[in-house]
Amino acid sequence: MNKQNWALAVSLLVLIGSVGHALYYWDLMPEPTAATGSETPSETWSKSHWLVGYLRTIAIVAVLFFGFGFGARWMPEWAFSFDTEYWLAPERREETLASLCQYILWFGTATIVLLVDRFHHSAQVHLGKAEGQGHFWIAVGAYVLFMAVGLLRLLVRFNFGFRPVS
Repeated sequence: MNKQNWALAVSLLVLIGSVGHALYYWDLMPEPTAATGSETPSETWSKSHWLVGYLRTIAIVAVLFFGFGFGARWMPEWAFSFDTEYWLAPERREETLASLCQYILWFGTATIVLLVDRFHHSAQVHLGKAEGQGHFWIAVGAYVLFMAVGLLRLLVRFNFGFRPVS
């Protein structure tokens, strides 16, 4: 299995897992669910609203990252701000696009994992099993670190070299 297929497989597993997670907690959520910590009727959601919000958020992220990842194959020029003549030359094009798609899939997977973590904590709060922000800053910090390292690797790979000097 090549790196792109591995990234795609993990992305799809996380996406399917997030839908399963949403459906599992939807069944457990109380009716109505407090939207802002208040019990007044104007500030509550039905558990269906919670489920739709969860699935809509995951779907938007999935469409964006899968769209950008695979869209780069059909319109690669918009995805590159570096030496397109070199990286998109016929002998390198497939490897370059596969590498870019792999990076985008990993970024999308990390984003979905962060969202699942946040929705999981939200469900735990609504069920009375957790309070406050929990490990919010740890999760966001890990996400930002992952994204920063990934973007740095992407920049180093395509902007700064690993290409022979002619």
